[in-house]
Parts: sequence; C-alpha cells; structure tokens
Amino acid sequence: MVPCESTVRLCRSRGAFWKFQHRLGLPYVSDMFGGKVYAIKGDDVTTYLEKLNMPAGLLFFGSDLYIFTGDGLLKFDASKNRTIVSKGMDGRANPPLSS
Repeated sequence: MVPCESTVRLCRSRGAFWKFQHRLGLPYVSDMFGGKVYAIKGDDVTTYLEKLNMPAGLLFFGSDLYIFTGDGLLKFDASKNRTIVSKGMDGRANPPLSS
C-alpha cells in the first residue's frame, strides 16, 4: 500500500479536497479528477467510493456522507447506498478549468 503522505500529496496535486473527520475519526480525501473518495487509516489508504463525477465537498452527518459532485448533491449511507439529494449545479459556482 502507498504511504498516506504520498497519497495525500498525489491527491492534492490532482485537485483533492480534505475532509478531516468521520464518526470513527478517520480522515477522508475526495479526488476530484480521479472521481474517488479515499479513507485513510495510518499508512493504509483505501478507496471508499469511486465512479463519481468530480467529487468535491464532503460532509458527514451522523453515519451519512454527503458529497457535492458535478451531478449534484449525493448522499451515501453507511452501507454505501446512494441517494440523489439534488440534481445539477450552478455552473457559476465552479467555473470551467482553464487549459
């Protein structure tokens, strides 16, 4: 497994955002351009969710994880069941990336 610090640097270089705490005290990282959310425990980094469209903001509320993506606001319960809370997003909030 890749050491945590290396993974965090890699994710940050690709456009990741931090979520610092979960109900179990584990940090989570969303990889915006890789479409994944990682859970980090010590030196172990595991893929928690994948195949997401530009996941950015993360928020834990109880055991539910809310993720703001390019598709809208999604909610994942502790069993990773997905619920669409709101579709779409206002493009003014996230202007296109320049080349």
